[in-house]
Amino acid sequence: PRLERWGLATAAASFLAQKTAITAGDLIGIPLMMPGRASVQKLLGDWLEDDVAKLNVIGNHNLIFNALPLIENQTASALTIEGALGRYQSDAIRFIPLAPALATHCVLVWRQGRVLTPVAQELLRRFQEAFGGHASKA
Repeated sequence: PRLERWGLATAAASFLAQKTAITAGDLIGIPLMMPGRASVQKLLGDWLEDDVAKLNVIGNHNLIFNALPLIENQTASALTIEGALGRYQSDAIRFIPLAPALATHCVLVWRQGRVLTPVAQELLRRFQEAFGGHASKA
């Protein structure tokens, strides 16, 4: 039931770090990392409208933590959800929300068809109980 706000993780020393919101036009020409999931790329592509072809996408990330050294060193900025940076504290990185705002529901994903350990089954049961979710095949 929780919404996650999308934005740009960028180096605090970047010229973009002074902005209070990031528009599609702000992303043109900067080295950019995008999430690797096709469904998320489509979502971001819809938000970007016609500007997606103008982006300088230098790579994809599945876990934002893998991209953090590139962001800190001003090699790239990355599109991500705000919650992904929640426990990471660094004065070297700034999260700036997208404008117009883009938000998605938080999801818990696991591979179908794998045998889950008893601990993983219990974790999944507790998530479903706590958040009223249900298992669905994507």
